Amino acid sequence: MKPLPIRPQPVPTEPLEDYINRLAEANDWTAQGLVRHIKLAGPDHAATLSLLIGSIELPTFSAPGIPNTNIGFERWGLRPTDWTYRSLRICARCVEERPWVRPHWRMNLFTACPEHRLVLQRACPNCNELIKWRSVLAGRCPCGTRYGGAAKAADSAELKLMRAVADGLTGPSEMVLGDVRVVLSAAQWIKLIHWISSLYPEPLPEPYRSPGGVSHLDDERRRVLCVAGVLEEWPSAFSQYLENLVAVAPPEANLAQMFSPAYTVVRKQLCGRPFRFISVVLNEVVGRHYRGELCRRHKSLMPELVAGHRFQALAKVSRQTGISRVGLKRMVECAAVPGYRFRAKPGAGREVITIDPAEVKVLAALRAGHKCLKGAAAFLGLKRSRLRQLVELGLLTAESHPEWDRTSHWFFADKELKRFVECLLGWSTERPPALGIALTAILRFWRLAPLDLKALMDALRAGSVSFHLPEGARMSEMLVDRQQACAWLQAHRAEAVSWLTPTQAAQVLCLKEQVVYELIERDLLRAKRTRGSRGWVSRIDRDEVQAFRETYVSLATLAKSAGRAPRALLTALPVAPVTGPTLDGARQYFFRRADLPEIAGLT
Repeated sequence: MKPLPIRPQPVPTEPLEDYINRLAEANDWTAQGLVRHIKLAGPDHAATLSLLIGSIELPTFSAPGIPNTNIGFERWGLRPTDWTYRSLRICARCVEERPWVRPHWRMNLFTACPEHRLVLQRACPNCNELIKWRSVLAGRCPCGTRYGGAAKAADSAELKLMRAVADGLTGPSEMVLGDVRVVLSAAQWIKLIHWISSLYPEPLPEPYRSPGGVSHLDDERRRVLCVAGVLEEWPSAFSQYLENLVAVAPPEANLAQMFSPAYTVVRKQLCGRPFRFISVVLNEVVGRHYRGELCRRHKSLMPELVAGHRFQALAKVSRQTGISRVGLKRMVECAAVPGYRFRAKPGAGREVITIDPAEVKVLAALRAGHKCLKGAAAFLGLKRSRLRQLVELGLLTAESHPEWDRTSHWFFADKELKRFVECLLGWSTERPPALGIALTAILRFWRLAPLDLKALMDALRAGSVSFHLPEGARMSEMLVDRQQACAWLQAHRAEAVSWLTPTQAAQVLCLKEQVVYELIERDLLRAKRTRGSRGWVSRIDRDEVQAFRETYVSLATLAKSAGRAPRALLTALPVAPVTGPTLDGARQYFFRRADLPEIAGLT
């Protein structure tokens, strides 16, 4: 086979496809015709190409290669999809100086020339015609537009990133991001650009490459500018992105859900020592905001973060503090300790509750200065039910702590109990009363309701009921003046109690008790049935007693007012009673007052 008449020599790392185009253009061939000629010459396509250009040793070509040929080329660890096909990108200034295509121009995510600080050109800005090798050599488009004059200046951050990518083809290249020195190869830089830009969907295009294999330089430049901006403000820009993910995530989201899609990208794509600077930022944000459990399953996180994470599951906290998991769960349920609930999948799977062990230890330390409900009741000498009433009435303050050891979850601070006893000692008289009764007897036998107990405590504080409490004695051992207490209770119930029993109503109406029950039965005197300690009882409002007195009057009262005998007056009255022995078998006759005003002598 004869060599070609014009034999431009290949440049090391020149893309194989572009060298074939350059060689064919120099000899007035088409690229397809030259490739067909090489294939027909024999199975060793590399040797054929060497013969065509003067039997020289072929240098190392770069991608993209020639399909169905065995001419070797280098990809530098890049995927086939990371290269452009059937599309030529150039820096017009570089081509003017040396007319060959640089390998980094053929990368999908390479958008600017770091040497001349210009954006690469893919098509004519005037007629939008794609750049061909013939027009590249001519320096202008067939429409007459000069490529060098139409080039745009590139962004400084974009140029910094593109220089790192270009230098990465000959060896690991370096870029300083804040306080971090990052060293990556070209393939790793392209991978970084691809995946970091995928985290920012706007205004970046999807899918990654357009149909037909023709890449869009403008879209890819937006991706590069986005990543260049993130790296320029590293790590604050990426940290703010993660903070935004936390802000919109639900509180019960697990680690992957809270930081999606960044967590998946860092865990599966940008993992390993070269990309450690990314995982460091992710670890810092996770440590600040994540409330779930971290364990050895989270291999993408640093071991020191997993070991020192502030929030832990109940089982681990239980082993550390000695408090049962049931007790810890009750802490969370009663809001004594902030707890967070997580599931592997929303609405399904095992629920994991996490808490901060430091807050549990603080509560455990507070427990030493508190008494439970039983202990506080023994300290004051009261029943637990009476102690609860004091708390409900606001006379004593209780703290609702969780059940550490299956006891009541009401706890009383020692200083609060001492303050209460000191108040009682301040109200006490120096000498015991002549006729005294112990407070425990009053609480046991006098049937004081909670409001009665509050009124009694107010009377003891005001001094209207005197008492004596010996130094060192319990509250239940105080001696109360019996006469003052009895008088106070009678006056208090006369004012405070709004209802009467049938016996009390009979005394107020000057009737027999049996007559009152008959009036209740006939619905002339309204009463309410309520459950008492010994069964159902009747309660009559004082207003109902007064309304009955104003509405009805007995025959005995009328006879006494008129000075006549009851039977004679009953015969003389022209109105009928509403109840009586001859009407419904009642014990007494009663009339409605509204029927009597016209009759003289009756009131």
